Amino acid sequence: MLKCLYFDFNSKCQDEEIQALYDSLIKDRRAVVDKLKNLSAKKKQIMTGAFLQYVLCKHLQLKPGDLVFSYSDYGKPGLKMPGVHFNLSHSGDYAMIVLSDRPVGVDIEGRKMDITNAAKRFFCKEEYEDIMRGKNDKEVADRFLKYWTLKEAYVKYLGRGLSVPLNAFKLVCKEGSYRVVEGDGDDENRDFALPQDVILDSHEFLQEYRYSICFEPGCMTDFLFGDLVFFNPEEVKINAIMNDLF
Repeated sequence: MLKCLYFDFNSKCQDEEIQALYDSLIKDRRAVVDKLKNLSAKKKQIMTGAFLQYVLCKHLQLKPGDLVFSYSDYGKPGLKMPGVHFNLSHSGDYAMIVLSDRPVGVDIEGRKMDITNAAKRFFCKEEYEDIMRGKNDKEVADRFLKYWTLKEAYVKYLGRGLSVPLNAFKLVCKEGSYRVVEGDGDDENRDFALPQDVILDSHEFLQEYRYSICFEPGCMTDFLFGDLVFFNPEEVKINAIMNDLF
C-alpha cells in the first residue's frame, strides 16, 4: 500500500466548523492544538489533525476511537497497528500524508529564500556544487528545493529526528534515480547504519511547491509508478471531512 493525499489550508471553514473539527479530534491531536497560543496556528493544526484523522479512518476503515498512536524515542508518530505506517508534512498552504505498509517519509515545501547559505550549511559539498550549477536563479532554486525535500523525506523515513544531520548522507543521482551514500558529516558517534535500499521520488506540486517521498521497495502502490512520473496525490476537500462528521 502506498497512498498520498493532500489538503489545502485555504479551504473555506467557518468558526463553528473549526470548533466541530476540534471536537472530533482524539485526545492526542487535541493535545497538540492546546499547546498553541496563536489562533491562526491553532486553526491550521486543527485542520491538519482532522485531515490526518479522516485519512487514517477512511483508508484503513477505522473509527476515530480505534486510532491509538505510538511515538518513537525521537517523537515520530505511528499507529499501534502492525503493517500500517504513515508520515505527515505541511508547509505554507498545504498538508500532505503518505500511507504505506512499510516505513515511509514525506516532505512538502514551498520555494525557499536564502538558499545559498542554507545549501552550504546543511548539504554535502558535492550536493551544493550540483545545486549551484543551475543555469539561472530559478534552476538553482529548483535544484535546492529538490535536494531539500528528498533529504527531509529520507530523514523522516528514518524517524530519528535531528539526530541525523542532512550532511550525514549524500544523494547521488544516476539515470534520474537517487541513491543514498555516506556523506561529509562526522559520523564517528553514530550508533546506527543509514539504510540505502530505499526509493526516493520527487515532484513539483502546484505553484511554487515540491514534495518528495522516501519508501521501501516492495510497497504495494495503488498508482502506476513505472518510472515514477505518474504518481499523483489525491486531494481531500474540507466538505468530505465535514460530511464524515455529520
